[in-house]
Amino acid sequence: MNAATLFASWGNAAITGLVLGLASTLHCAAMCGVFALHTAGQGGTTQRLGRIVAWSLGRTVTYVGLGLLVARLGRASLGALHGGRQVLIVAAGFALLLWGLRLAFGTAFRLPIIPAVQQLVAAWTAAIGPLRDGKRTPFALGLLNGLLPCGMTGTALLTAAARSDAIGAGALMLGFGLATIPVFLVTATSGDWGRQLVRRPIWRVAFGVAIIVLGLTLAWHGSTTQHPSDLAPAAPCPLCPPTP
Repeated sequence: MNAATLFASWGNAAITGLVLGLASTLHCAAMCGVFALHTAGQGGTTQRLGRIVAWSLGRTVTYVGLGLLVARLGRASLGALHGGRQVLIVAAGFALLLWGLRLAFGTAFRLPIIPAVQQLVAAWTAAIGPLRDGKRTPFALGLLNGLLPCGMTGTALLTAAARSDAIGAGALMLGFGLATIPVFLVTATSGDWGRQLVRRPIWRVAFGVAIIVLGLTLAWHGSTTQHPSDLAPAAPCPLCPPTP
């Protein structure tokens, strides 16, 4: 693979991450908006936005690190499994599909949460309690926030793990993290009003349908694209139709 093709592949991976991150906007505002408010704290608008940017960069660094890790693990574990990358892409697509159905149609598609995961989230929240006043180490808080169990982050990591190159996986997670920053900047300046706005049914349905379409596209691409070798270079864009 020449340099131009390689850079194009990394760029397409970053775009894929941006799309997944934008699709996560509503979920991020509803689930992590409270952390953004705590991090923003008091003070002028510039100070609050600066804390949110530092916090978001911390999250993004964690996402990129996790992307590099899952790409390494995926390459090692899927090397002997024919079609392993396809399975991961299809799994990511179906995860998005289920999440979109739950977001758009509510409890009718609510999935049971494993009690152990609930306990993990509670323990994690208690562990970072001293940092939640929003005045100390927002970057460190962001690093920890990136480790919070999250369905959308997990889906992005599944997509990253399907790539054969670590840099491409890192670029995908970089795009994912950067795409989530605007919603938290809005949350920091609008307060709880912003979180209440995105909870309105019309927004839930709109974002839910968009995520459903995205999930179906990803699953279709994974099921129809041939990957002769899991160690071969990753497809330029997991969300794009297969090339004839």
